[in-house]
Amino acid sequence: MEGTCWYCKKVGHPWFKCFSRPEGWSPPGMKPPSGERAQGGAVQGSGAQGEGAQGNAYPGMYLMVEDVHGHEGDVGSVGKVVMHPLTHWVIDSGCTSHMTPRADLLDEVKPPGKIKYVAAASGALLPVIGVGNAKVKGANGELVGLGNVLLVEGLSANLLSVRRLQKSKAEVTFGPTSCRAKLGKKVLWSLEEETSCIKDLWQLPIIPWNGKTPTAATAAAAKATAGRDATAPTDGVLEAVKKVQQQQTHGEVLAGVDASAAWAKASSRSGEADWETWHERLCHVNFPMLQKLVKNGSLKGLEVKGEVKEIGSCPTCLETKFSKFPFNSTTGPAKTPLALVHMDVVGPTRAPSLSGSRYFLTIVDDHTRAVWVYPLKSKGEVAAAVLKEWMPRAQRECGHKVKVIRSDNGGEFIGADFEGELKRKGIQHQLTVPYNPQQNGVAERFNRTLQEGARTLLGRAGLPDPFWVSALRQVALVKNRVLATVGDKEWIPYVKWYGSAPAVNMLRAFGCMVVFHVPKEKRGKLEASGRWGVHLGIAKDHKGWLLWDLTTQKLTVSRDVKFLESLYYKEWKQQQQKLPSTPLIVEADEVQHPSRQVEVAVSEEEMSGVTEEGGAAEVEQQQQQHESPPRVPHPPERPRRDVRPPVRLTYGGRGKPNVVQAGSVVEQIEEDEIAHCYWAPIPEPKTREEALNGPNGEKWKASEDEEFGSLIENETWDLCDLPPGKKAITSKMIYRHKYGPEGELTRYKSRLVARGFQQTKGKDYDEVFAPVGKGTTLRVLLAIAALLGWKIRQMDIVTAFLNGIIMEEVYMKQPEGLDDGSGRVCRLKKAIYGLKQAPRAWYHKLEEALLAGGFKKSECDPSLFLLQEKDEILMLLVYVDDILLFSASTALLDSAEQMLEMQFKCSKMGEVKYYLGMHVERDVEKGVLRLHQRKYCEGLAEKYGLQDGGKPATPLPSGFTVEPCADEEVVGDSDRKLFHSMVGSLNYAANHTRPDIAFATSRLASVVSRPSHEQLEAAKRLVRYVRLRHQWDWSTVE
Repeated sequence: MEGTCWYCKKVGHPWFKCFSRPEGWSPPGMKPPSGERAQGGAVQGSGAQGEGAQGNAYPGMYLMVEDVHGHEGDVGSVGKVVMHPLTHWVIDSGCTSHMTPRADLLDEVKPPGKIKYVAAASGALLPVIGVGNAKVKGANGELVGLGNVLLVEGLSANLLSVRRLQKSKAEVTFGPTSCRAKLGKKVLWSLEEETSCIKDLWQLPIIPWNGKTPTAATAAAAKATAGRDATAPTDGVLEAVKKVQQQQTHGEVLAGVDASAAWAKASSRSGEADWETWHERLCHVNFPMLQKLVKNGSLKGLEVKGEVKEIGSCPTCLETKFSKFPFNSTTGPAKTPLALVHMDVVGPTRAPSLSGSRYFLTIVDDHTRAVWVYPLKSKGEVAAAVLKEWMPRAQRECGHKVKVIRSDNGGEFIGADFEGELKRKGIQHQLTVPYNPQQNGVAERFNRTLQEGARTLLGRAGLPDPFWVSALRQVALVKNRVLATVGDKEWIPYVKWYGSAPAVNMLRAFGCMVVFHVPKEKRGKLEASGRWGVHLGIAKDHKGWLLWDLTTQKLTVSRDVKFLESLYYKEWKQQQQKLPSTPLIVEADEVQHPSRQVEVAVSEEEMSGVTEEGGAAEVEQQQQQHESPPRVPHPPERPRRDVRPPVRLTYGGRGKPNVVQAGSVVEQIEEDEIAHCYWAPIPEPKTREEALNGPNGEKWKASEDEEFGSLIENETWDLCDLPPGKKAITSKMIYRHKYGPEGELTRYKSRLVARGFQQTKGKDYDEVFAPVGKGTTLRVLLAIAALLGWKIRQMDIVTAFLNGIIMEEVYMKQPEGLDDGSGRVCRLKKAIYGLKQAPRAWYHKLEEALLAGGFKKSECDPSLFLLQEKDEILMLLVYVDDILLFSASTALLDSAEQMLEMQFKCSKMGEVKYYLGMHVERDVEKGVLRLHQRKYCEGLAEKYGLQDGGKPATPLPSGFTVEPCADEEVVGDSDRKLFHSMVGSLNYAANHTRPDIAFATSRLASVVSRPSHEQLEAAKRLVRYVRLRHQWDWSTVE
């Protein structure tokens, strides 16, 4: 059996090298090979020092084996054969642990741990009777500590393990004539062959812990254990160790190679240590807790040296546990009005107000706690609101001057116009430390109170978000008339500001239903004198209440009002009617003022004291602009003409007004009109409110969430503060219906579009051109594919523009629906739709990917890319995010699709059937391919209402000429826009599938700036012609 000893039956050595066999033994008829010495019985050396040696050179020789099978886990192992006395440490690369038989070389000997035995070469197990720390002399005479050194009974050498040093992060290197060890940059020792290599063994001198030679007890212990093969510790050895430990005086370990050495030195058998050590042992627990634990004796073994003292500054704790200091409360409010004024801006809000405001400014007087609220369309209006409106009025009312204004570091407060005016007036401007809004806590708390109150009022009334300014103003008005608490003091801000008690008898429930009187000058003789409305608070600059007229859909002011405070708009709407769905823009001179001949029902005193909560902008310019709120259209499943008759009021039982439902008038529409409207496209939402609050709100919400998910997944932007001197553009969510080849609705698509028209050339964009596939190129490729029988596949790049990287520094305000309210802006990294440079950035990204994939760009059309492998060729045509692949090779097509999918998020659409509004029909066997826009051509006449009016046989009438026309012949603005739209729509068809109208379209396009009535009629004729011949197509065969 090869590799197995014939004597001991163990694997790994031949019989003649077996150390267990008796001297002279050999298998019958066999002798050791030539040159081999008979081994066995007596331990032999190895290498140069063992040549010719018989028996033990020293009485304490020890044989080390590389491995011992069957004793893993609790057995240590050592390497090669060595012969040496006990006066040195032998550096051994085959030893798994430091070990010694000499107890006087160890300090703090403890019971053995996991390793209980060390395997000898003879197969015997030497017991480990303890573990301690040792030291050796290193470089420059410095001491090097050794941790976890095994005290082994019967061991005949002091072994220093290279592997144990390496596990302790030390680096040991052996050269031809040197041996070096380093711990980091520190040199532990550097040995040379002449002085430290004895009989081919690298050795270090021993250093007893007591600094003396081995004691008699130690010698006795060594003598008792020398050469003994034992399987368990003997009482004699343990007694010798104890005696040696009693005689030693402990030394000091200067440097620990093993991490456990430092721990063993720092701790004692009883667990006693100083306060700092226990602080670290208990994971840097705070001192008060540590002191309580010591005092209460809650933990066993928690013994602290020295007197009770507080732990000093722990560098680690200072660095890792540092938190903000508490914000100390001030000494109290300011001594006089306007001595200190707090200001803050909130926004943008989720929905714009009736006049388009997206922000509001809060101003709080520290002395009185009076609050003012100013709606703002942008933060740039802050300076005008404060300096031109609020400050002159406030100073005039209270008779004091503004001394200090406290605000955050928002750009609206640190702009040159605001800061410069404050300095000119001698007003101190205090700014909070960045990211410490608590320093302006008064304004912050008022903001929260105002917003919570406004949400409550709108929610109770059931009013849409655009009414938030009216609700906010009402909350501010009431806030000034109820108790303000600062510390243990309470007062009413109105009293402290004006010096008199306010009356609240003019207050009514916000959002309740009202019936108000309509002056006879504003109604017909047969019209009802009362109308339904919603109460929105007290009007500014008028002695009456501000109301929302449900009939005219505009703001009005009236002093003759019947309040139904138990009936809110929410409940009334469920019973009667909803707010109209089409916005009405009301001119300023149409505001309904109360009749001057009627006696005022509300006292002069009360009405003069209710307008202090907002200044001129407080009523949010409602009486100045009187715009209607954004409406939410609810298109029926079958779109119909928008019929909006006036709501008629009649009176039923007990004098209560009833409303005739506008929806009932729909029955008056002729049936042919309803059938005619059936094919009109479903109206698409114009605003986010329309989309989410309409009948398909859930579908639009899911579409919007999908768009936001793509933006976040593509890491489109980083949120940051807007740098000084930079401007942030805005964005809008566009909602579109996607239709299939047969005109069926297939998808609700939402897309976030930046308002690129707000960008400035040379600052946040430069080059914008990006090529798209030409119509001529498309027709040529289709003809080649039909002639050669190539396959045509279609792919769509999902959110293509988000793959483009923009180099310019572009900032955008957080989009509606994704705003975290922090006031930060989006630093754009990717080119979202709407940016001037977005198409160019996406084209360059795609171009880079295609060129890297082996494609070459065509010189004739930069949107055409070619890929050739051997005799196969593939052509790829790009039109923004729509891609067509042409090739006869299926493998090449699959490879190109796979390459694109690895680079971008794609949708594989298979063989092309519908591309850019064009239908592609193909008969591969006959080699015929047809391209048509039948649905598109049919829809043109319906789009412009030209289904009737003749059946022209030619695109243009006979004798038609295009000549400049006189001014009186030029059509008006509305007709000119209609002409532009028709010519553009016709031109798209002419360029792709209808070359028969190309000449006529080009002639009409030449007068697009000044079309005449005759030319407008010619354009309408051409639309009718296209509709009648919608079945015509572009084909590869005649």
